[in-house]
Amino acid sequence: MTIRVGVVGLKHGMASIVEVVRNPKFRLVSVCSRSREDYEYLRGAEIAQPLDSVTFTASRESLIAEARRHCDFSDVAFFDDYDRFLAEGGVDAVILAVPVNLNARYGMKALKAGKHVLASKPFAIGVDEAAELYHAVRAARGAFVLNFEFRYSPLFVAIRRELDADRIGQVRLMSWNMFRMPFRPSYRRRAVSGGPFIAEICHWVDIFRFVEGRGRFLRAASFGGLDVLKDMQDFADHAASIVEYDSGAVGSINFTYFTDYP
Repeated sequence: MTIRVGVVGLKHGMASIVEVVRNPKFRLVSVCSRSREDYEYLRGAEIAQPLDSVTFTASRESLIAEARRHCDFSDVAFFDDYDRFLAEGGVDAVILAVPVNLNARYGMKALKAGKHVLASKPFAIGVDEAAELYHAVRAARGAFVLNFEFRYSPLFVAIRRELDADRIGQVRLMSWNMFRMPFRPSYRRRAVSGGPFIAEICHWVDIFRFVEGRGRFLRAASFGGLDVLKDMQDFADHAASIVEYDSGAVGSINFTYFTDYP
């Protein structure tokens, strides 16, 4: 059985398009974006200047070239309206690659339309929105999958395999240090991005849960501030955080938003 897929968002979503078109289990039937430009690139339009890249794995130009090696996009429909995309796009499953503050709203709409959903992290930027999405998922016939992709990387899969085989002992302490330059201007407000803990640190909390494997989350503490970027954003630009599990394992996360990658 071939699953008919639609991708929403053609910037970060370009990597998802590549995964869909080179997998024989899927058929890309439609895409949705506010701008038609990236769709035209997929259909063969010339790329006159370097594109803004929003992934760490490959440039958008190389992702577009890779997608075109597997598909000519002549039969892939384009929509600039999400409601029309759900109603007329002919999809079984939706991949969401949209701004953080749209994840829950778009996910709920797709579920209510009877579609399966693969959503990017985070699934919501507030408790009320998260609870509403949770109830929509429980009531839906379709599957809702959250894309915490790092737990599928060869590195963490190998670590989990060694732990399961009792070759490297029991996890007691986990740590992660994250250094990066400031968010893009459009993401520098908590109402849009949720701030670092929602938008990015959730990845490493998920990895802690994946690696620790046995315990339940017990409590957390965080210390930091907005001391360097100041009026450039309305959330902390650095913090040190501790996460504790009832197994006794502890995870520590440090981040800054005013340093380049080491």
